[in-house]
Amino acid sequence: MLLTALRQTIDKTSDDLKIWNNGQPEKFTKNLTTYYRSCFLVGPSAKGKALLAKVQKGEQPTWEELNALTWSVMGPSSASGYMYPSLWLQKHYGKQITDLAHVVQADSYTTSLARLASGQADILVAYSHIRANLAEDWQKKFGRTKNIWEETGVIGITDKIYNDTVSVSKASKLMDDEKFRKAFGEALIEISKTPEGAKVLKSLGHWGYDWTESKNYDAEREVIKMLKK
Repeated sequence: MLLTALRQTIDKTSDDLKIWNNGQPEKFTKNLTTYYRSCFLVGPSAKGKALLAKVQKGEQPTWEELNALTWSVMGPSSASGYMYPSLWLQKHYGKQITDLAHVVQADSYTTSLARLASGQADILVAYSHIRANLAEDWQKKFGRTKNIWEETGVIGITDKIYNDTVSVSKASKLMDDEKFRKAFGEALIEISKTPEGAKVLKSLGHWGYDWTESKNYDAEREVIKMLKK
């Protein structure tokens, strides 16, 4: 791994639930980041509101309470919609999404949020900036009368999910040259800062690059081991 892609971030990036549930909307900033998180978002259903009230008191939900909810998740290949939430459940309860009794797979995050709005789902797992991204849909498309921050809350936040990488082969004689690797990485970083380079990269969802470390992807390795089991 040589570089990590940069993407736009929101003004809430920690794993402190009090910050996520302070009633203030998440907003996109001009800052760029190498990672994001996945959130466990409960909606306006009776079960969702009851669990949020418990979390806001500083109490941790029991597995039985989580298992009683109807979950909307993405496919198993989704980092924020499946893999990292599974890792979070494994760390906190020794369970995974596959152990939940009521799970529905969605074809998109918009569909997942629509289910939350309608009460078809009590909870969804998604990238942590989903409310900032789809706030207008909550009322305009899904027919809710109150805004998304009044009717939803976060009961869990995963580890950091680092962005895509630019990786080089360890078997390559060319890339075995430390000076060349450094020059190659610096060139990509500088290209991303030009208008032409930025335009090309944004088609990939990348806003630039920064140097990376292998340890940043340790959670990814844990996910892979967990899913193999």
